[in-house]
Amino acid sequence: MYCLTDANCYWLRRCVLRVMLFATVVIVSSAPFAARGQAEEQQSTTPAASRPSDDDLRRLAWIEQGRTKFLSACSFCHGSKGDAGKVKSFTERSNWDSQAIHDVIVNGRVRGANVMPALGQSMPDDEVWRIVAYIKSLSTDFKGPIDPAAGK
Repeated sequence: MYCLTDANCYWLRRCVLRVMLFATVVIVSSAPFAARGQAEEQQSTTPAASRPSDDDLRRLAWIEQGRTKFLSACSFCHGSKGDAGKVKSFTERSNWDSQAIHDVIVNGRVRGANVMPALGQSMPDDEVWRIVAYIKSLSTDFKGPIDPAAGK
């Protein structure tokens, strides 16, 4: 870029930075509204998933697979044990409906500035259910895992 004087360059850079800052603010502030519209659209178009049994959600293999996926997809916001972020810690919850957890992961949710993105289009439903199994294993009323190998 050619500038006639250092002062011209300074003001030009400053104007460019202001425009970039303004554009960023507009994009960030409109994201919750876009996410809300996407979540509402997906809720109406997402077919009801077949819910696994409560025993399936307690299987050790499901919990371990869910933990692996949770660490890669969810821990950035929720922490490795669901104890971070803007929501109540997963380790402090009880009587948590598995279908409700599944639906929030698949469809996302918007509560004011608290936006959970919809992940239903980016991962298969069986992986979502394994994440649900891991999240349920963190709750206070978890009855413990079922290990099919231990029964043999």
